[in-house]
Amino acid sequence: PEAKKLMAACTACRKQKIKCDMPSEEPPCSRCERRGLSCVLHTSALRSHNTDRRQIALLGKDMSNVYSTLQQVCDKLGIEAPLPLLSGAGTHTDDDHNHATEDGHSRNAEEERCEDANGTGVYELSPPASPSTVQAPIDPIGGAGTSTSPHTSLHTAAAINTNTGNAVPDLVSKGLLTHDRAEALVQRYLLHLDRFLYGIASHYQSAAQVRTASPTLLAAMCAVAAFQQVPRDRATFDLCYREYRSLVSSSLFEKRGVEYIRALCIGSFWLLDSSRILLSDAVRRAADIRLHRYWHRLTDRHRESRPGLQGADEARDRVRLWFLIFIADRHLSILHNRDALTRQEKDAIENRDMSLLVIMGQIRDVLGSERPRPLPKSYVVQFTHFSNELDRWYQKYSSCFEPDEHIGDFPLAGLTMHYQYARLYLGHHIFQSLNHNHTHNNNNIDTTPIIPVHFLPAAQAARQAALTIFSIIVDNAAFRNNITGMPHYFHVMITFAGHCLLDMITKYRDQLGIGESTPMTPAGGRGGVEDDLNRVTAALALFARSPAATAPQHPIARALVGLTRKLNECTASLGVDSVL
Repeated sequence: PEAKKLMAACTACRKQKIKCDMPSEEPPCSRCERRGLSCVLHTSALRSHNTDRRQIALLGKDMSNVYSTLQQVCDKLGIEAPLPLLSGAGTHTDDDHNHATEDGHSRNAEEERCEDANGTGVYELSPPASPSTVQAPIDPIGGAGTSTSPHTSLHTAAAINTNTGNAVPDLVSKGLLTHDRAEALVQRYLLHLDRFLYGIASHYQSAAQVRTASPTLLAAMCAVAAFQQVPRDRATFDLCYREYRSLVSSSLFEKRGVEYIRALCIGSFWLLDSSRILLSDAVRRAADIRLHRYWHRLTDRHRESRPGLQGADEARDRVRLWFLIFIADRHLSILHNRDALTRQEKDAIENRDMSLLVIMGQIRDVLGSERPRPLPKSYVVQFTHFSNELDRWYQKYSSCFEPDEHIGDFPLAGLTMHYQYARLYLGHHIFQSLNHNHTHNNNNIDTTPIIPVHFLPAAQAARQAALTIFSIIVDNAAFRNNITGMPHYFHVMITFAGHCLLDMITKYRDQLGIGESTPMTPAGGRGGVEDDLNRVTAALALFARSPAATAPQHPIARALVGLTRKLNECTASLGVDSVL
């Protein structure tokens, strides 16, 4: 349209509801000029066409100057030069601008680049095909031109953003980290931290490979690696974590591939404050590309000969990624007492971690509740059943572990800790149910709830599990040496075990037979209050010696603060001096 048609009417002409004619494309209009009226163009959004042209040209020149200066800074510092300007070879002329204006671009350069790389729009709320092989109500809205074949969707969705290379700026290309620093952080993650996740990123050997795969994956690895070195690497962690969150936030409505899901999964295991958000997005995207179906492809040998299917190595990698998403989801389900987002795959329950978490999920479904409620006596059978299930699980898998080159005997120590967590999680439902009568007591007298006799064995087993947890922390060298780098689930459950044990000492020591100075048996049997408190104190001393104890955002620091406060409350209620 012509420039004058883009202009709004002046205030005087709008009052009379007549045509406002501005031959010079700016006030005053013809009518106001004839009548000597004040001609005011009442709009701030529309300016003259010539003014816009001049301002855009000047802005382009300013950006060229900034880009030229940035190149000089990169050359001086010896770091990688910035990506070339998408609007041209670093210069903007009036002719170039006029040509760009005539083209009528309606999207910014970043959106155009992403759409060119993906071959599709980035703001698609969900994939055209439903995650299920069964026709879903949303399938018809995908359009006639979109294939709804489950196999087609599986591979095309999984391949998104795998060939974009370094098209998207990352921590190094932005100058936030030097290449050597990024390499050191990536190697720290791959050689040490990745072992806790069964080598989810073991196919990478260097930071260059990670940069090529996904800028978000690079940010996740660097942030998690720096997180384990706070406060020494506090500035590096803040920088990497900010970039990681920025990339995740800006990708909420965009299509992303498997490496992006891998980055979300890594963050959900270590970054406690963001874990639920990251995990929820990972579950959604894993369902969109039907990640769980790779299990069937891996176990069905006949599919290997079908055209279009990729190799068994890739299928194993996808299965491992889905397993870890399942595990992270069940961890958060236990920690936050919420329903799991992932469904139980019957054919994949033979995995050791998944089968334990399935048992714990069943414990929550049967015994748990949103509010404290008394447990009927008939539930003794359930406690016995679940206890036997946990024992069989440990006996089956405890002999399968071998020492790791980088984390030593931690795999077996971690398995034992998970087993003790599950035993404690089972028994704590007894104490949780006792809070019902205690909370709803109508008398003003504060009475301590009484453990029913039929639940005493399960309650004592819970205490023994808590004591074993703290014994492993202090006595097991492999667990003690990896106390900082392990995923946050361990730290949260250690804190939970400490709170449960101190509550037992405060409220139920007489019923559980926790005497003042009862000697400990060699097998770790019934002990006294002092022995129990000393175990918690020894673990707190170990936490306090960790460098992460001075970083408020690290789970170790949070566990140290929470358990110290609980321990002081316990000793005060017992009328004894603090053991710290």
